[in-house]
Amino acid sequence: MTVKKHSDTHSTKHIKVLLEKLYGTSVVKDSLLDQAIAYYDAQPFNQHKLDELKFEINELSANEGVKNSQRIEQLEVEYREYKQDLRYESNQRFKVLYTLCKEIIDFTEGATFKETNRKSAQLLGIIQLLSPTEGKRVAEINEKHKPLYKAVLCLRLLDQLCIDEASIVSNGYIGSFKEGISGEDYKELATNDPALYKDFVDSVKIPILMASLIQDIGNYHPDAQTILESDGGNRHRTLGVEDRKKLLQINYRETVKFLVDGIGAPIYVGNSKADRDKFNLAEHKKLVFMKQLLKACVAPKEGIGNILKVPQIYASIILSTKSSYSYKLLPKVYQALDQNAERGTCCQLVVDTLHKITGDFPQGF
Repeated sequence: MTVKKHSDTHSTKHIKVLLEKLYGTSVVKDSLLDQAIAYYDAQPFNQHKLDELKFEINELSANEGVKNSQRIEQLEVEYREYKQDLRYESNQRFKVLYTLCKEIIDFTEGATFKETNRKSAQLLGIIQLLSPTEGKRVAEINEKHKPLYKAVLCLRLLDQLCIDEASIVSNGYIGSFKEGISGEDYKELATNDPALYKDFVDSVKIPILMASLIQDIGNYHPDAQTILESDGGNRHRTLGVEDRKKLLQINYRETVKFLVDGIGAPIYVGNSKADRDKFNLAEHKKLVFMKQLLKACVAPKEGIGNILKVPQIYASIILSTKSSYSYKLLPKVYQALDQNAERGTCCQLVVDTLHKITGDFPQGF
């Protein structure tokens, strides 16, 4: 009797590849996580080199003389060129992250709101089914799967908040891009106004995706890894209060540093000064918005940080990395979210909005 081998569907294969591109590790070191780790490893050397060049320039400048002028000029050229090289490296990382975000959008959004929800539910369900519910690798695999799962939830949460015309998306940066668009108009924006939809995707959805995907990447900084690996390499143990506090501080600081210096705003390509100025202004605003999201997520209260925070809490339960993980408890996720809202950790309105999207049972349960 011939035993049939299980074959992945096209969608499952695609999602597996996407998961590897995001938080996988490989010999070629081309995933988002690999690039962040490489940035953190090289950052002390790069900063030391820039500091040394700057110090030497300042020392020579303080001792004015004709003999020093040529050397100062050489050092200034070297300093500018080194900074430019680092800028090109960050631009390359931006391109990688941007391309991944576009791929996620293309895979989870359709021509209609109904199609978008179907495609997103399919992705979330496949991730859930790919994630083990028992065994030694539950925490390790969930850690890798969580960023994509959470990022897609952020997108669908944003959609529902816009449809409901919630105040946290009607004002500020997001509000400036949906001004004059009613909830019902927003629902079918992709079909009715493709140009406006594209602008909203580029200006709002992709920055939210970027912020969500790198939200906890600071945990891979060497200082954070020292804390996580300190107890015999059991990185998924429950941390003590002080270690937990230190880890949160390192994660936030190094995530923002990776966003601003490791990724930054993209480099304009073209010859028009007017277009370049317009491009740089728009990209600077996106970068400020992403930084605001990461900062507001730490203590979101009723504000914009809930778009990241509520899916983060949800995903941390559904794809838990704790030793106490129990698959049977997943339908009780909203009990935990409601308790977080009661404590002021997140906004009850946003919790209720996510509940409206997911229901009691996570996709694929």
